[in-house]
Amino acid sequence: MSCCLPIGLSTLKRRSTSPPAHSSSSSVPMAPTKPMPAATHEPEMLGSLLCLKCRRAGHVAARCVYPGWARDEFRWFLSKERKAMRFGNPAHAPEQNLCKRCQDLNVPELLSKDLPWKLTSELNSRAREGINTFQSLGKTGFTEFWNNYPLCLCLFALTPSPSAPDQDIYMLTDWSMNRVAGETDTVTDLEAWGEFSKCLLITLSESDASRNIEFSTKIHRGDALCVVREDVDSCLAGRIIEPHHLNVDMVKNWLSTCDQLHGSKCHPSWTQNLPDLKLVDVNTRAIVKPPARSFDYLALSYVWGRVNQ
Repeated sequence: MSCCLPIGLSTLKRRSTSPPAHSSSSSVPMAPTKPMPAATHEPEMLGSLLCLKCRRAGHVAARCVYPGWARDEFRWFLSKERKAMRFGNPAHAPEQNLCKRCQDLNVPELLSKDLPWKLTSELNSRAREGINTFQSLGKTGFTEFWNNYPLCLCLFALTPSPSAPDQDIYMLTDWSMNRVAGETDTVTDLEAWGEFSKCLLITLSESDASRNIEFSTKIHRGDALCVVREDVDSCLAGRIIEPHHLNVDMVKNWLSTCDQLHGSKCHPSWTQNLPDLKLVDVNTRAIVKPPARSFDYLALSYVWGRVNQ
């Protein structure tokens, strides 16, 4: 899944108080169906703990009565519950509070540091030598995520579904290009990696279901967190999307970067193996056949939900 969870970390308001006291168990779904209001966090506005096991609010996974643990730790990222999550809009709520744990993490500083590896093979080697070289958030059964702190929500969304309460939750950074490329080896020009921003990834310690999955493959199957930075020139940085505005120059820069860095991997050979392919001419709005000659790009368009045919 190539989805990113941008949040305005640079505008988050630091808070020195600890998370609110443990609230009673609740069957209310964790994911609100409406955008979160601006977080004022007065004493009467206490949040609830989030459970990695049932993905609901009111308790941690170790105290969950839901039977059975997840068999597929990655299914969460494609679930209806995950898609229904709302994280608030930093443009509407510029001052967003942090719990004590998230404050200590200092995610912007973490994303600004150089990566301790240059090659994906080096990352996999580090994981084989001992995954404890990565920063741990704690055990899956007891790590606290609060539903009234936006960064807590994001970290909760990034965490795969555990298969046991004693798995470790590990956090690490990688180039955003690697995350977008996913399980493919797209970027080969290592000197150009500095053109890309970094993102935050979360993975779990090894389980039976993921024992035979390469570490670099495993960490790129989930979501990623990046910092919203409108003032940088680096590619694939987090940005707040304006629904009624298209930055044409930015799109042109993406295409130019792809031409320069990705080579033949993003320029497959022309083929006539799809004779029944139909396209929409955006100028005439007519359904047409593909051009007889080769072309560089076509746009895939789709819609969510039911559509009347």
